[in-house]
Amino acid sequence: MTPAMNAGCAPTPARVMVRTVSRLLRCWLPWALLAACSAPPPDGLGTPSAVVTAVFGERFFDAQARSAHCEPSAAQALVLPGLVDAQRYQFLQIAELRRVDATTRAGTVAFAVDGWPLSIGVELRRQGDAWRLTAVDPPATQRRWLELVGALPRAPSARPWEGGLAGRDAVGRPTAAVLVVAFKDEVAVDGRPVAPGGLEAAVAEALAVRRRLAADAHATYRPHVALALAADAPASRQTGLAEAARRAGAEAVSLVARGAGGGPALLALARRTEAATADARDRVVRLQFAPDGVDLALDDRTRRVAFAGGTVDAAGIAAALQALTQGTPAPAGAVVAADGTTRHGEVIALLDACRAAAPHLALLAEASP
Repeated sequence: MTPAMNAGCAPTPARVMVRTVSRLLRCWLPWALLAACSAPPPDGLGTPSAVVTAVFGERFFDAQARSAHCEPSAAQALVLPGLVDAQRYQFLQIAELRRVDATTRAGTVAFAVDGWPLSIGVELRRQGDAWRLTAVDPPATQRRWLELVGALPRAPSARPWEGGLAGRDAVGRPTAAVLVVAFKDEVAVDGRPVAPGGLEAAVAEALAVRRRLAADAHATYRPHVALALAADAPASRQTGLAEAARRAGAEAVSLVARGAGGGPALLALARRTEAATADARDRVVRLQFAPDGVDLALDDRTRRVAFAGGTVDAAGIAAALQALTQGTPAPAGAVVAADGTTRHGEVIALLDACRAAAPHLALLAEASP
C-alpha cells in the first residue's frame, strides 16, 4: 500500500467528531425520552380547543385531570360529571369557539346524554403560554337540561330523529327543525334563551337561517319547528307554542318525545287547512279527555275509553277508532282537545295511541274552546 493510499484511509478529525456525537446520542437519547415521559403534565395547554378536549373528552370523569385545566371557580361550577355516569355521556365536538379578545375565547361544547345531543357554554382565558377554562354555564342550567331529558314524554310510535335539545345533531349540523324548548319559566330556541315576548322573532330568524342554508345548497326547505316540553307541563303551553311557531312562519310542527328506545323522536302534527268540502270538514275524529277516560266522536257516534291505571289505554283507543271508522269513508284526521287541566304527557300518550292504531291518520292537538 502506498503512502498516499494509507493517508486516505486514516480517520479525519471530522469523522472522529461524528462517531463521538453518534455514541453520545445513543447513550443519552433513551434517558432523555424516559425523563420526558415521566415529567408531570403541564397545568395548562397551548390552545383553547386542546383545553376543551382535555376537560370534556376521555378524562371527563377524572376530577383531578379535569381540574388541572380549570380555574377553581370553573371546576366547582362544572357539576355535569356528578349528574351522569360515563355510560350515559359522550363528548361530541366543540360546537363554537369565538374570539372575545386577545386572551379570551367563548363558545359551546356539544355532548350527548342517553343519545340526546346537548350543549354547554364555556369561557377560556390565556394565562402566559397556556389556556385554562375559566367559566361554564351555571350549575342550575346544567341540571335543567339534564332533568328535561328525563322528563320528556314517551311515544314509541314517534319517528326517530337525529336532533336533540341543542338545535344540532350529533355531528354538529343544524337540524332542519327549529328547536323550541319550554321550561317552567323560560323558552329557548336552538338552545339559546329567548327574552319574554321574543319567541316569534327568534323562531322567524332561525327559520330564515335555514332557508339561506338550503338556498346555498340548492335544496328545498319546508319551514319546520319542533317543540320540547316536559310531560307534566300544561297542554295549553304546547298548543300556545305551536300557534306562535305557525305565526312565525312554520309550515310544519312536531312534538319532541322519547322514542321506542328512549332516544330522540318526533311526533308530527297536522297543519290546519280549509276543508275542500263540508263533508271532509266533518269527517274528523274528535278526542276529548274526561275525568275517567277519553271520549271519541265521529259523525254522530261516540265511544268512551276508560283509563288503564290512570293513563291512556292504547289498546282501547285502537279498538274505538276501528269501531268508529269501520264501514265508513276514512276520516280526514283526528283532533285532540285539551283543557286547562290536561298535561302535555297525556296529550302525547293519546296522540301516540292514535298513531300506533292508524299510522296514516293526520293528528292535531288544540286547546278546548
